[in-house]
Amino acid sequence: MPGTHALWSPVTRAPFFSSLERSLQEGARGRRLTGLVEGARALVLQLLAQRTGRTLLLVVPDDSALEAYQRDLSAFGALLGRDPKRIMVFPALDADPYYGIAPHAEVARERILALDALPRGEVDVLLAPARALLDLLPPPRAWNGWTRLFRRGDTLPPDRFVLQALGLGYRRVDIVSAPGEISRRGGIVDVFPPAAEEPVRIELFGDAIESLRAFDTDHQRSTGELQEAVIGPAMESPPTAEALARLSEHVERGLELAAGEERTLKQFRELADLLEGGGGWPGFESLTGLTSSE
Repeated sequence: MPGTHALWSPVTRAPFFSSLERSLQEGARGRRLTGLVEGARALVLQLLAQRTGRTLLLVVPDDSALEAYQRDLSAFGALLGRDPKRIMVFPALDADPYYGIAPHAEVARERILALDALPRGEVDVLLAPARALLDLLPPPRAWNGWTRLFRRGDTLPPDRFVLQALGLGYRRVDIVSAPGEISRRGGIVDVFPPAAEEPVRIELFGDAIESLRAFDTDHQRSTGELQEAVIGPAMESPPTAEALARLSEHVERGLELAAGEERTLKQFRELADLLEGGGGWPGFESLTGLTSSE
C-alpha cells in the first residue's frame, strides 16, 4: 500500500475512511458517502484511489460539476504526487442521428481518450455526468479489434489501410491537421489517432513500414522517431462494414413497417441512400445499440 503524507492522516485514520477503503479492497461497488464539503470529497476520492489502486467512477449531475471535480481532483493529485492526467472525464455524447447532430469534436475526443485508457489501467478517477450513462458503448472486444499496434518492419498495404481507417471514422484530407484525419501521398501515410498527442507519419517501402515518426501539424515537420504507433478508431462507434450492414437491416425493416406513410418512408429512404453510399452521417456514434453485435 503506497504511503500517504502525514498531512492527510486525520482523514485516512477516520473510521468512515477505513470502512470505505476496506470495502473497496474487498471488491465492493457503488459505495455512497454523504456529509463531506466540496473540497473534501475530491481529497477522499484521490486518497482512496491511491491507497486501493482501484479505478473509481464518479457520476456528477452536470457539466459544471464535472469541471469543478476535475479541477479539485487534479489539484489534490498533484499534492499527493500523482499524475493529474489520470483524472479523466467522460462527457455526455449529446448527438442526435435523426436530426444530423454530431457530438462536439472535443467531446468525442475526450470519450475516445477515456475508452482507450481504461482497458490499460491508466485512469485513477473517471468523471461522468449522469446523462453520459444513457449512451450504449461498444463492447471491449470490438474496441480492441479496432485498435492496432504498428512497428517498423510490419506489413501495411496502404490502400487497404486507408480504406479500413475510413471505416473506423477517419476523414481523408490532403494535409493532416486535426485528430481523426488521414492522408496518403505515395508511400507516405499520415494519420492522427484521437488518442495520440501528435499525428503519425508512416513511411513505406512497398508494403513494409520503413519508419514511424511523430510530426507537428503546424509546419508538418518530424518531431521525433517512434518505436511503435497505436492507431485506434476515430469514432467510438465507427461505421465499419459490419455496423453499416446491421443498420441497413434495421432501415429495411423500417421501410416495410412504414408502408403507406410517405413522410416516414422518405426519411427511411434517405437513410438507406446514405448507407448504400458506404458511410454514416452526423450523430452516427449514438447508434451503438443498432450497430453493435453484442
